[in-house]
Amino acid sequence: MRKSWLIALVMMVLALPLVAEGLNTYTSEEFGFSLDYSEAWENQLDIGPLLTLTILDEEMPVVFSAIAESLAAEERMGELDLSVDEALEMIHAQLEDIGLASLEVLESGNTTLNEIPALHLNLKISILDLIYMKMDSVIVKNGGNLIFLSYLAEESVYDKHASDYAAINWSFRLAE
Repeated sequence: MRKSWLIALVMMVLALPLVAEGLNTYTSEEFGFSLDYSEAWENQLDIGPLLTLTILDEEMPVVFSAIAESLAAEERMGELDLSVDEALEMIHAQLEDIGLASLEVLESGNTTLNEIPALHLNLKISILDLIYMKMDSVIVKNGGNLIFLSYLAEESVYDKHASDYAAINWSFRLAE
C-alpha cells in the first residue's frame, strides 16, 4: 500500500508542470479513451483515430501521438494478443519500407498503464546514421480497439520532455 501511495505522489509531482500551464483534454468517443495534455503542446492533427501533438526543441520536433485502430472480429476474442515481437515486426517493416532507418530495442515487454494491461516498447531509431531518435510506446487494448500512445524525440532532447509524456500517460483513461 505504501509503495502505491509513493508512486502516486511521484506521478503527481511529475504532472505539476502540466497543471501550472493549463490542460487540454482529448476524448475519442469512437475508441473509448481520453487523456490530458499541456497547452504548451501544439495540436497538429486531430482526425478520428489520430491525435498528434508537437513541440519544437532545439529546432527538432518532439512528437506525442495517440493512434487508435479497430481490431478484426477474430482478434477481439482474446486478451491483448499482439505480442511484443509482432509489434516490433510491424514497426521494423514500416521503417524498412522507407529504407532510411534502423531500429534498436532498448526495452520491451508487458506492463500496465493506470492498471490497464499493456505492451511497452522503448526504441532507438537511427535515420541514415545521422539522426538518432528515441521512441517510447505503450499499446492498450480496449474492447475491439488497440490504442497506441507514443513519444518520439531526437535523442538529445528526449529526456527533457519525458516528464510531459509520463504526465499524459498518467492522465490516460478508458471510457466508463
